[in-house]
Amino acid sequence: MTATQYGLVSNMAFVRPVHPGTLLIPPATTAAQSQVLREHHKEQLRLFQEVEGVEKALIQQIIKSVEALYLAAIRDHVSNSLTGTVQQILDYLQTVYGQISPQMLEDREQELRNLSYNPRLPIDVVFNAVEDYIDFAELALQPISQRQSISKPTSS
Repeated sequence: MTATQYGLVSNMAFVRPVHPGTLLIPPATTAAQSQVLREHHKEQLRLFQEVEGVEKALIQQIIKSVEALYLAAIRDHVSNSLTGTVQQILDYLQTVYGQISPQMLEDREQELRNLSYNPRLPIDVVFNAVEDYIDFAELALQPISQRQSISKPTSS
């Protein structure tokens, strides 16, 4: 998710937590102040470990979802693990393998035009198809406006 996309779902920018290091309690700190410092450090450490755990789980999902040959260039051959953050891995895959040609975008638009809505299915089927097309156009570096997305015709 880009910073712009993240801004649409949260009014606060994501700042990746860093390891808080060793807890240091200055001399002459009261017992109450020491307790507050310990609790704050413990929470910072918990948050850091949670983010690290989520990132490791997401990387495992990438490994299971993407054929190994596409990940070979970013794999550490000693540890056999992927190098970089989830965002760096996804950026690499997008840059190297995610090029969308104008023809591919036209084909996707044609699929949308040929979409036939079945009234027995949820209307979300149509909305999701349009959203998928919008995302695809953005990946093709040809984003479309909301007005354009509304005017994309589909079959009825």
